[in-house]
Amino acid sequence: MAFVVKTDLPLDDQIELDRINALAADLRTDAEAAFLAARLQYVTNYVYNRDVNENIVEAEGNTLPTGVAGFAKGALFRDLDKVGRNLYVNVGSSTSAQWQYVSAGELSSPSSSLSNSPSASLSGSASSSPSSSLSNSPSSSASSSLSDSPSTSISGSPSSSPSSSLSGSPSSSPSAS
Repeated sequence: MAFVVKTDLPLDDQIELDRINALAADLRTDAEAAFLAARLQYVTNYVYNRDVNENIVEAEGNTLPTGVAGFAKGALFRDLDKVGRNLYVNVGSSTSAQWQYVSAGELSSPSSSLSNSPSASLSGSASSSPSSSLSNSPSSSASSSLSDSPSTSISGSPSSSPSSSLSGSPSSSPSAS
């Protein structure tokens, strides 16, 4: 037995399922209702995530897939037929899923490779995003400077204000001499 999902069906069946599901239940014919009932698992089963080996790590459906291959050890499954807490974890193997109910506060990572420790690595690449940082370190990002130091750049635009500085650009201010 396999864990089947809608995309496992032929395209024509997928289209027909979508068409019938778009109808209100009381407007469906007996034949349409029978078509849906015969494919119920395809409609209610859903895979959220897979691992690098394509094993399912998170899924949901109306029937707990006990003994089914393709679920990673530690995979999570939500039983949609169950009211209230409905979460199970695969304590079996990827070749035969065996499910254990997860009670409140019991959930932990199914992978032993995940770490809760903070990463000490810092990016060595420069940021190109705008920054309002008050840092003294150089940045290639666009930033409005709050520096008190004088600018050494020469302006190419004429000045209309009195200035005591020697400038190579024309000035429209009157001469003091």
